[in-house]
Amino acid sequence: MFVDSKAQRKKKLEHFLHQEIAKVLQNILYFERGAENMRVTVMEVYASKDLRKVNVFLSTSLPEVFEVIRQKSGKIRHILAEQVNMRRIPELYFLPWKY
Repeated sequence: MFVDSKAQRKKKLEHFLHQEIAKVLQNILYFERGAENMRVTVMEVYASKDLRKVNVFLSTSLPEVFEVIRQKSGKIRHILAEQVNMRRIPELYFLPWKY
C-alpha cells in the first residue's frame, strides 16, 4: 500500500508539473524576442524517484526552440518556483521527444 501511494503521488506530481511547465514555456516563448512564432508541446514529464530531477520531453518543428529553452531554463525554474507550492523545485532537463 505504501509503495502504491508513493507511485500515485509521483504520477500526480508529473501531471501537475506537465501543466505548469507548459504554461510557463508558452509565456516565455511568447515574450521572448524572436521566439514569438516558436511553438512547443510538452509531451511527457518524468520525475526521478527522489523528485529532484525532471525530464521534460518536448515536441517542436524548430530545433532552435531547444536553444532558447535551454538558455532560459533557470528563468523557467524560477517562474515555476513562484507558481508552485513545493519545498524543492526539481532540476529541469528539456529533451526532444522521440516518436
